[in-house]
Amino acid sequence: MTGACIIDTIDIWTLGMFIVRGGDNDFVAYPSRREPVQNDWFESDGVELDYDSLTFKPKTIKVEYYLSAPDSTTFKSHLNAFENLHYKSGNRQVFIREFNHTFSLQFVGVSSYKHQGGLFKTGKKSAFITVEYKDNNPSSMFSPDLTLPVGGTNATRVMLNGNDMADYGIIIQEFYSTALQIASPKKGIVRESAYSSGAIVDTAFVPKKERRQFNMECTLLADTIEIFWNNYTALFNQLAKLEAMTITLSNGVQINCYYSAMTNTKKVRPFNSKIQLSFTLKFNEV
Repeated sequence: MTGACIIDTIDIWTLGMFIVRGGDNDFVAYPSRREPVQNDWFESDGVELDYDSLTFKPKTIKVEYYLSAPDSTTFKSHLNAFENLHYKSGNRQVFIREFNHTFSLQFVGVSSYKHQGGLFKTGKKSAFITVEYKDNNPSSMFSPDLTLPVGGTNATRVMLNGNDMADYGIIIQEFYSTALQIASPKKGIVRESAYSSGAIVDTAFVPKKERRQFNMECTLLADTIEIFWNNYTALFNQLAKLEAMTITLSNGVQINCYYSAMTNTKKVRPFNSKIQLSFTLKFNEV
């Protein structure tokens, strides 16, 4: 575990610490978009976007650490050292060997602390510590020069701007449950009164469609960390464009949309074996 996580040149292994399994998923998740400036015209389907307002929020990263020590004195010493490591000016430079990447992060606080082993009595002491960071420049980890994927998987028959999602090494577990959903209609004027039952509703028009939201459940496969970062970055650079994207389904249906968020990011297996990362991409229709 030596060298697995280094914060500002300090290997946390020397403090009796490591990141628990699944406690580092947030590092590689894509940032979420702010809700863009838009007009929702009653007379038109969907919405009209100001594409220049498709910006990203700062990204919250929660990391779950485990600290273990043989006695109270060592435990307190290591806990204090870990605390002092975070109370410095500037961002913390967190190197994660498994991702082969250094993340520049603002320390926000400790959102959870669970102690085990007491303090007064002799014997082993341990704690699970969840630290919250902010990545205030979340797109900086993705080189804008990487735009072409390498390798791939069996075709998904779902195209993003003309490229099969398989080109990025992606298998799609679920998409059609939201991609084929029937849109809700935009509503007319509704009048209700406390002195009469029911409502008076304007239905004397052909309704237009509300925008839909889509969830694409994915697993990205890669044989090496270099292929992973290439394909993961190339996909991000497609999603980050300040324009509408076109998703084409296997039946030829086209959906105009923009990327809004990634959720449920999870390493299916450690990156030191064959890389397998699952996540859900969320899209909003335009």
